[in-house]
Amino acid sequence: MSAAVGISIAIWMLAVTTPGSAGDECPYEQAAVICNNENKFDGYWWWGGWVPGMVSVDSWMTPAPPVSIGRAVWYAPGMMPATPGYVGGVAMMSCADLGKPVWILRPRQAWEGPFLTVDCAQGDDIYAIVKYRREVVEVSWETKERWSMDDPIDGVTISKMNPARFREEGPVEVVDYPDWWLSQVHFTDHYERAPLYLGNSRWRIDGVIQDFKISSRTVSVYLTIDDGWSVVSFDRMLAMLRDHNAVATFFLIGDAAKSLGPDRIQMAISQGNQIAYHTMHHPDMGEIGLWIAGDWRRDFSSWNGTMIELAGPLDDGLIFAARPPYGLDTRAFETFAREDGLTPYLWDIDTSDLNAGAPVSEGDIVLLHFRQADEDALLRLLENPRIDFRLIDS
Repeated sequence: MSAAVGISIAIWMLAVTTPGSAGDECPYEQAAVICNNENKFDGYWWWGGWVPGMVSVDSWMTPAPPVSIGRAVWYAPGMMPATPGYVGGVAMMSCADLGKPVWILRPRQAWEGPFLTVDCAQGDDIYAIVKYRREVVEVSWETKERWSMDDPIDGVTISKMNPARFREEGPVEVVDYPDWWLSQVHFTDHYERAPLYLGNSRWRIDGVIQDFKISSRTVSVYLTIDDGWSVVSFDRMLAMLRDHNAVATFFLIGDAAKSLGPDRIQMAISQGNQIAYHTMHHPDMGEIGLWIAGDWRRDFSSWNGTMIELAGPLDDGLIFAARPPYGLDTRAFETFAREDGLTPYLWDIDTSDLNAGAPVSEGDIVLLHFRQADEDALLRLLENPRIDFRLIDS
């Protein structure tokens, strides 16, 4: 995909196709480039190396891990047009990451981003690019010029979540992308149907920039709304859900629920929404990080008693699901949840991601809060005709 290594590849190919080489006799296809046949399913030469066969669509469409590392190269001018709100465009290896924001960390530099993923490797490209070029990302020509890149950069880290969240998430595993992808790649013996390109932006397909309209395919997501401190936002967001015939799971704080009162709690449940555990008082991160399983159990008992009282005859709207404050999924929390039969739920995308233009994907758990800043994000989701909303335990 990049012109950065084109010269060296051309020289290599010239060397292996010189008359008198092993390729002249072609005892088998792997002998040399000139032994290539037209059947890619039995293997082929590409980007200077032997590819064992056609990569399956599942392998091609496997999204990159949350944080991965590999080599960065660049692409030709004008092929990754900038999108407002992003530092620039990039190409990831998997087309499953199209439309996703990413952040980039070069060695001895600060994090940069978000970049918008506007391109991806083609199905017959990805194996050779990952194995022989060790790529994790391709940046635009404009980014290459800004970085003063004369050669590909090794040891580049790509994050699919905002690095500002690392402190909240705790230790994050950095995966060597080429080794990770190659360890699980599968091949196919027939042409497979690839998924639709989703989005409402510009994509480069077979070297041609094309404008894509939003697909009519429905994407199902799980809408969750946390806390409940703002009575005004609670009323507005509940009305939005009602008016759009949508449902959500409310991870409510016990004290906040008491301020909302039984009428609002029962109205929420009567509209088909669920209520789930988000602690009684929402302790700060320092305090909750020290909780043991017994502390969680006592807090849940208090929360559960409060919610049963508020829900009244509609207490079947209370579900055995839990979300720790700040997403602080400690071992103590996991022990409590497992022993008490609660299913933990974190999230895949939140308000900051949505406001930055990130699209939702099939099965995403969306995190919002009952606050004015999140009302616009909720309305945009509800007015998107291709999004369907499901409850997390359905």
